Amino acid sequence: MKETNLLNSLIKKNIDTIKYCIPKFKIHFSVIILTPIIVLFFSINISAQSLNLGVTEQFALFTSSGALSNTATSFIGGNIGTNNGAITGFGSPTNVTGTIDSANALTAQGVIDVQDLYNQLLVIPQTIFGHTPAFGGGETVLPGVYAEAGAGSAAGTLILDGQGDFSSVFIFKFGGAFTTGAGANIVLINGALPCNVFWASGGAIAMATNTQMKGTLISGAGAVSIGAGGTVEGRMLTNSGAVSVYQVTITAPVPCVKVFRRFWVKADDGLVGSPLVSKWKNQDLPNDSLYTISGEEPTYVSNSINFNPSLLFDGSTTKMIKPGGAIITGFNLHETSFVVSIPKSIKNQYLLEEPLSGVNSFGVVDVSGDGKSYFDAGTQNEQSVAWGGTLNTPYLWSFIQSNTAESISRNGLEISTKSGGTVKGNGDTTFVGSDNINRHYDGNIAEIMNVEHVLGNTFLLNEINIIESYLAIKYGITLDQINDNDNDGTVGTDYTLSDSTSAWEDSVSTTYIHDITGIGQDDFYGLDQRQSKSVNPDGMVTIGLMNIAVNNLAHLTPFTNDKITLMWANNDSSKNTWVNSETQAGFNIIYRLKREWLVEENYNDVGELLVQIDSADLPTPPMGVDKPLYLVIDEDKDGDFSTGELRLSKMDKTNGVWQGDINLADGEYFTFMYIQFDRMRHGKFFFNGKEKTYFWLQNL
Repeated sequence: MKETNLLNSLIKKNIDTIKYCIPKFKIHFSVIILTPIIVLFFSINISAQSLNLGVTEQFALFTSSGALSNTATSFIGGNIGTNNGAITGFGSPTNVTGTIDSANALTAQGVIDVQDLYNQLLVIPQTIFGHTPAFGGGETVLPGVYAEAGAGSAAGTLILDGQGDFSSVFIFKFGGAFTTGAGANIVLINGALPCNVFWASGGAIAMATNTQMKGTLISGAGAVSIGAGGTVEGRMLTNSGAVSVYQVTITAPVPCVKVFRRFWVKADDGLVGSPLVSKWKNQDLPNDSLYTISGEEPTYVSNSINFNPSLLFDGSTTKMIKPGGAIITGFNLHETSFVVSIPKSIKNQYLLEEPLSGVNSFGVVDVSGDGKSYFDAGTQNEQSVAWGGTLNTPYLWSFIQSNTAESISRNGLEISTKSGGTVKGNGDTTFVGSDNINRHYDGNIAEIMNVEHVLGNTFLLNEINIIESYLAIKYGITLDQINDNDNDGTVGTDYTLSDSTSAWEDSVSTTYIHDITGIGQDDFYGLDQRQSKSVNPDGMVTIGLMNIAVNNLAHLTPFTNDKITLMWANNDSSKNTWVNSETQAGFNIIYRLKREWLVEENYNDVGELLVQIDSADLPTPPMGVDKPLYLVIDEDKDGDFSTGELRLSKMDKTNGVWQGDINLADGEYFTFMYIQFDRMRHGKFFFNGKEKTYFWLQNL
């Protein structure tokens, strides 16, 4: 299997717990000799997304417990909120572009996420030593983690030099209070960005008049304030204490990453309740879940799509909700949803919906009452198209919004497109399995992944294909192979792993493109598919890593490596016909299934496999029901079973299912045969009276 080596900046997975928040540092050493001390700099290169801000990302001002107050006219770009305290002074003429939240579900989550962010900052190790507690005075500092046991300050001009790296991170930690002098000015140069700058204080944070601050300021237990004429391109957050501003401009920074996830639910992880599910964990934010009220719970189905579970929504009462919404507020965004679902009826229904500002909403529908699929990316950008599917059949839907276009794709094939638009979150509720006016979904939902892009950015090279590939491998879905959907110049669609290596290359064959499925592991998305069978009606073949369990979660044999896959597809020849053509000359009697399969393996050797095929999926045995079936591999990889060496595995039948052990390799073809041998003597086989070595026949 050829492997591509495209360097591709991809979505970085949010980390769920603090212990995983310590980033991997690239450390560069430089020594600057000063009198009388030596300052040793360790410049680090980490992504700010390894710090999980949770819902605090939406806020310009937030306190877990304390008052929010403003004096004179200010501008606040973003949400403001407190979970326990008064909010005063933010009415007209002061302008707050986001929501004003007080003691609601969003602020309750904010309490958790502010503490979590503060804890994350505390455990990141110091990398730059020897600096005094006082910063500024015209100095320039490099990326890294600065830490002081006591109080700290900034005065005059402090220049943060990103050294040409837009992912450079600056973290300043103080055990005591943090203050700025009047007119203090934080200047960012050479790629340093406000979203990558953090100031953490164990006490109060007090910024004097006309301070020009950059970055997120967070107090572990103290008030946070800024005087008249100040600006903050960042956030002011505290676990406990008042947040006070006076005639200022505060703007929450645009997230650094061009693409990020805020919402991802999958039925094989993070469920509470069975068979009735009351909570569904959001994989992208810690301590965040969908939930239901009594009587509205969907039902857990353990073996629903390619040995993976799903949640069944009944079309009349069931739904799940996420308070505070999944779409970031305060920014114009491109919003995309990837959904794996099984529709059971044609009715007015929603897979996913979230109200936006005004009468707009973001919503996706696989099939509505008029037989169309819908993508509501704001009322002005609604589009619809004949869905073209079959009820009770799994599909992968991609509702994509980018700079240039909005589109609907089914199994990787674009079926509708129009000019692009944007959405802006309103802090409203996300609905899954319904919308806000109870148009309930009738069917199964296995997985939903929402991807957001900051306005002006769009999907990176292969990014859509990578996400669709992950879902297609996991759920046994064949991505469209009739068109060049991955824009690589070759008809068909590659299956691509998160590091851009190929699991299935469309250029390998234009014939073996039917019922593509596979097994494999890709830790970036949590893919761990240990057994698979195409969800297509004539998928026929099931392959598992060493064994096949009742479902994928019950399969206990692990892969030996990450980014490892084995895929297979057939040539769509008749599955109902045994033929004598293309078999080894000189054998007495051989019947071969006309259909053949091709294997693509991307990482040396996946290992020993168990192959199953139901006797009901095969035509009537040509030699009687008591004869054994053989799995046959074409070792010379030419797809012709009449030439070269073959490898056989004798299959056993239990309860009508044939199964056999085999090790398949990249580029090999396989099919199934009935073989009548002449006789056997001294461990050797004879065909038409001529001895044939045991090499040809193994595992008999």
